[in-house]
Amino acid sequence: MRLGHASEDELRSSFDRVLAFVLEGRGVPSDTGLDDETEAALWAVARAHPNASADLVEAARRAFAGLLDGSNTARWRAARDRRFAEREAGSARRYRDELLAEGNRLNQLHRELGTTPEGSQAFSQSGAVRKKYIDWLPELPVARSPFTDELVTWPIDNVDLDGWYWNWRNPIRRRKSTVPSDWLCMGGAMRLTEPLTAMPFDFCMPGPDVPYVVPRLLELPETRAVISQVPVGPHIGWAITYFTTGRPSRFPLENTWGAQEYDVYDNSGHWRAWGEHAQTPRDYSFELRPWLESGKLLWIVPGDPALTLRSGTADCPYLDLPGQRRMQMINNGTIRLWGKPSSDVPEQRSTEDKLRESFDFMLSRILAGNGFLTGSSLDEETKTALRAIARAYPAVTDELVAAARKAFSGQLDGSNAERWRRERDRRLTELDEQVKRSQ
Repeated sequence: MRLGHASEDELRSSFDRVLAFVLEGRGVPSDTGLDDETEAALWAVARAHPNASADLVEAARRAFAGLLDGSNTARWRAARDRRFAEREAGSARRYRDELLAEGNRLNQLHRELGTTPEGSQAFSQSGAVRKKYIDWLPELPVARSPFTDELVTWPIDNVDLDGWYWNWRNPIRRRKSTVPSDWLCMGGAMRLTEPLTAMPFDFCMPGPDVPYVVPRLLELPETRAVISQVPVGPHIGWAITYFTTGRPSRFPLENTWGAQEYDVYDNSGHWRAWGEHAQTPRDYSFELRPWLESGKLLWIVPGDPALTLRSGTADCPYLDLPGQRRMQMINNGTIRLWGKPSSDVPEQRSTEDKLRESFDFMLSRILAGNGFLTGSSLDEETKTALRAIARAYPAVTDELVAAARKAFSGQLDGSNAERWRRERDRRLTELDEQVKRSQ
């Protein structure tokens, strides 16, 4: 994880250190924690060396004061909103396409010229274009908090998947410094429409082709999810946003929609770090009905301008949608299915007869001395009991066989899963208490 959200004292220390650098004729280092306006003023001092005037130094101090009191950010947002207002009625896409075309041209030029002066200039210019693209990204409404009803927006390129936002290896995005205090993470899915627009990058991962939830997140206490439809050009997208009033510590979340990492926020909603979690469709549940019936999953009607939260299964447009239920990877213009098909909780996808058949087959095999066979749909508690019989062979006792049958009964009636959940919650509580004591 990479930590962020510097304190005022840390910012002051960084500014004083960089100001000393530029007064000596040195440049502004990267990762100062200062904003663009302050760094630009410091660069002006550096370029004027050895004749930096008192006015230039004072201008740098004023810029830094604007960082501390928030006026720099307010001006930046006002300018950004003004630019957005000027680019309505189709001009927004034209502006975005022009940025992408120029940036892609400069990137190609840099690859061809390398570290030559011309190549370095192309690299610098492409960075300026990327900043304009980041500023352009529109804030789209994606959810409401189930706990506070607060509206949540997210900066997303909703024009098409050829935007740098959707570059899975190196997404160009505007990181949100603050979110609602109960916001946890946001994944997503997408129904793709062909033909696809050509992309200037190798990989795009827009998620599975139907909505889903992540059970290990929704099983956390006081956690809810909200599904809403977010069109992305010709494609139908779905944002799945998670909220909680009991933020977990050191618990893997879900990678942000279309990326291979996620942002971590503190209990006040301030950005603190980023993390990553290797995901496969086996992490997902595409069977939404039980989550809707339990109240853990809420939804918003597609196109509802008020983004009203709704609950239950009645009239829910996201239920039982047809699709592959696998991760989609767009590679060089071709849609490829990635990962094995999803398997929801075994009790949901296997009939009792099939489970009994699997258990009886495994028990007979072990009692015949053929050992334990992996790959069954039995749960871990039942498998552990069967492995105990395999280890004891040929001195298998009636008690071991009875224990295996008792474990299998626990899988059928759900008591194994309930014990596992209680034990997991207990460990999570202990871990949270340890983290709190160490702070």
